[in-house]
Amino acid sequence: MGRPAGATLFLADEHETIYAADKAVRRLTRVAPHVKEGIVPGAGHALTVVQAEMVSRIILDFLTEEPAAFCDKPPMGGCGWR
Repeated sequence: MGRPAGATLFLADEHETIYAADKAVRRLTRVAPHVKEGIVPGAGHALTVVQAEMVSRIILDFLTEEPAAFCDKPPMGGCGWR
């Protein structure tokens, strides 16, 4: 599989029980450094429900802003959001 044609956003949930979020993000950073990634604090597997407002804001920022501006905003804290 090659690199996706467009911008890609990957969000992991801090309290995921199926996989370790920090490991998933580190691995993704290693194999796909072009992907914007982060861990959503205070969320489990249902991150889009539990942190709906935060996830919506992250997605909207990702879709509408320049990458540098996106990375500098909280909760991202430098495009690693960790």
